[in-house]
Amino acid sequence: MRVGRGEIDLIVRDGRQRVVVEVKTVTGSDPARGYTLDKAEQVHRLARAVGAARVDLVTVVLGQRGVTFRWYRGA
Repeated sequence: MRVGRGEIDLIVRDGRQRVVVEVKTVTGSDPARGYTLDKAEQVHRLARAVGAARVDLVTVVLGQRGVTFRWYRGA
């Protein structure tokens, strides 16, 4: 979803809360490295613009053994 100059990957609900989810996907490395302080600030600014109560981060690693993901609440 485009919001101003930014983009939100997912907007989900956790109970009554609206949550913005940033998704980082890589092949064979740590995708959380791509979630820098600058990126976090941008995502939080976009989350406020859509009235989200929280920002979560989902990391996806595409590896030889398959796909691994982690969900970080309150990133």
